[in-house]
Amino acid sequence: MSAGLSAERKRGWFAVAFERIIGQKRAIGLLQNVLKSGRLGHAYLFDGPVGVGKFAVAVEFARALLCEQPTESGACGQCSSCRQVDQLGHPSLKVLLPGPKEMDADRERQLLNELAAEPYNVERTLKHPTISLQRVHELRHFAAFAGQGERGAVVLIPVADRMTQEAANSLLKTLEEPAPGLRLILTTADPGALPATIVSRCQRLRFPPLTDEDVATALVERFNAEPETARMVARLSSGNFSLALSWLEADTSSMWDLAVEFLRAAVKDLRSQAEFVSSLVPRSDNRRAKKKANLELSERAVLLEFLDVLQVWLRDAQLVRELGPEAAKPLLVNPHQLETLVRFNTNLKNVDYAAVFSALDEAGQQYRRNVSAFLLLMGLVQRFHRAIRR
Repeated sequence: MSAGLSAERKRGWFAVAFERIIGQKRAIGLLQNVLKSGRLGHAYLFDGPVGVGKFAVAVEFARALLCEQPTESGACGQCSSCRQVDQLGHPSLKVLLPGPKEMDADRERQLLNELAAEPYNVERTLKHPTISLQRVHELRHFAAFAGQGERGAVVLIPVADRMTQEAANSLLKTLEEPAPGLRLILTTADPGALPATIVSRCQRLRFPPLTDEDVATALVERFNAEPETARMVARLSSGNFSLALSWLEADTSSMWDLAVEFLRAAVKDLRSQAEFVSSLVPRSDNRRAKKKANLELSERAVLLEFLDVLQVWLRDAQLVRELGPEAAKPLLVNPHQLETLVRFNTNLKNVDYAAVFSALDEAGQQYRRNVSAFLLLMGLVQRFHRAIRR
């Protein structure tokens, strides 16, 4: 399925107005009405699941606010101001990034370039866990000078829920006493992690998951994906365009095959299971091998994708058992696996799917607790063994 997403394809796709945002028609309509009426709030909170376009819309809204020749629908997309916002480099635009107390300017520019190239990949791009007090102090310094221009100034705070308590308290002072001409736009996938005092001082706009149709259409039009591939990726992504891009880049055919091998291992004895898991993730008593067994971040991302594939494969298997092959086929994420799914249900008639999905939920929790890949997969294959052989 790998599509080799080139920088050439990515560059510039975001360089026009709201109509190029994927889905989110309600949110866009509300913001366009605000722009037309001129009744602008000083702070906005965009909240919704990961990968649904909150930051992409925030950048487009900022561009409309700073545009030299705005239209009724938003930014003109042609003026020097629009081009600067495209690169997240406008002098009246500040993007408050998570990072260390003292972030290197080159590193900050690198992150901004990545966000400008693909604004749907916020969580994948911004990996640092906190927005520090020092970063918010930069905002207050920026606000004191940048808002004096004709179009004012805009501050974007992606992943705002990562603010430390001290940073949130400092931001609250800015929200309580906003500088003239300053607009703040916060985005978050976890609004409950923000202090209620901050949420209450923002105009809140909720972003739902994208539809499969919207995701598939965007993959075909913007990344030249094959329509069938785009539809399968859209179903896998559950309305998360960032995840869809990850799936599009991945070799998922090998993932499907590995999922089948994993389930075959689950019906075997404990020794065979351990040998199979060891072939996936090395295990040893020496320190060097232990370090290898605890996968690096990029490899852990592959592990998470594998757990997702297992979940989808088993969900398809359950549909085939409950509805029958013909009725289930239009609903399957990967209909190419239909024959294998039928054999799975024929050979294993008593699979406890509730127990299987419970085991996957537990594996997901272990992943988030950073449990080693070997222990996670060994525990999962043994729980599958009990659920499949009941």
